[in-house]
Amino acid sequence: MKLQFINNISLDVISGGNIYNTAIIEGLRQKGFEIDYNASPVDKDYDMSIVDSLCMNEIDTNRLKHNSIALIHQLPKLRTDQLNFYRTHTKFIVTGEPTKQELITHWQINENNISIIRPGLHEYWKPKTAYEDQPKRIIIVSNFIQNKGFEMAIQILKRLNHLDLKFDIVGNNKLDKVYAKTIIKSIQHTNANVTFHFNLNQQEVYNQLIESDIFLSLSKSESFGMAIFEALVLGLPCITYKTGDYNYFSSYPNYVGLDDYSENSFSEVLEGWNTNPEHYKSHCNTMSQNKRHWKHVVDEFSMHLTNTITC
Repeated sequence: MKLQFINNISLDVISGGNIYNTAIIEGLRQKGFEIDYNASPVDKDYDMSIVDSLCMNEIDTNRLKHNSIALIHQLPKLRTDQLNFYRTHTKFIVTGEPTKQELITHWQINENNISIIRPGLHEYWKPKTAYEDQPKRIIIVSNFIQNKGFEMAIQILKRLNHLDLKFDIVGNNKLDKVYAKTIIKSIQHTNANVTFHFNLNQQEVYNQLIESDIFLSLSKSESFGMAIFEALVLGLPCITYKTGDYNYFSSYPNYVGLDDYSENSFSEVLEGWNTNPEHYKSHCNTMSQNKRHWKHVVDEFSMHLTNTITC
């Protein structure tokens, strides 16, 4: 099967969507699929086009064959003619239940045309097995872009400065350099114990996660929540706002989803776990419930493509 994967961002850019896309492309190639990675539709004899949501509003739909799949990481804003094309001629793959519901509610997509294929983990990522008696090291994994909760992070760092906590912030600071520079400077001015880790590869991210005591997500809106999922499967106690695929995440005993997005809510849990280690220990997940690896994701994606072609 010969495919074109359409996206206008280099796969070298570090993001949750790119991690997913790279795993899919590499896995399908290992299965014998021929895949070209194109910034815009190319007029070749492809069996199918896969369009990333990041570029759906920029490409010329007249150059797309009707046999296409839209891979939705986040809902883009589309013109009426673009939306009509995708609604009429395209099947959809999403990474979580919330995005599926958005497609149904906001785009009026037929539920039968939407498939959920959630992300996975690398097989060599082994779960955390050793936990400190008292949590000290808190990790945040998030790119330095707006709406990821860094303003909330600044408030929390100021409030918890009296505690002996160490914060590690892992993320890409090249996507919005002006915003990143401003946020990093503001965080440094809190005088909290913060170490920044910029543009790490996947192995380096794993190393940071496995050495941490608590995973903290301050994002108010996620389509799935890749970093949350990774931390949960590795067994880290996770504190997040109820965003992304939180109903799916709630099956993990190490997941704490907050209904109230506020400085008080996050700070109270962090402070409570620091002063009450037994409460913290009750959220340490030494037996991961999810063994979902990227191989499983690729198998599902491959089957979906084959079924779509033969329909």
